[in-house]
Amino acid sequence: MEVEKLNIEPVAKQIHEKWIENRESQGWKYGEERNAEKKETPCMVPSEKLLEEEKEYDRELARLENNYQHNAIFCSQVDLSLGQDYQK
Repeated sequence: MEVEKLNIEPVAKQIHEKWIENRESQGWKYGEERNAEKKETPCMVPSEKLLEEEKEYDRELARLENNYQHNAIFCSQVDLSLGQDYQK
């Protein structure tokens, strides 16, 4: 069974949206520059308006999540194929 590759852009967008929700729950808001004391960051915008380097950060997180899911599926397939011969 082959694992389907992840379409990175929608997942990266979802990761950014969750990040915004998390930050908002901690009192963060949009600001021209990042300021931890004021809890302001320029990244509190829709993913389409992020700088390319910020978009790439979210894409990398999406790739890591895809790799994690792929490895988990692979390991479960190995477990099934080994059957009773496999001992932890």
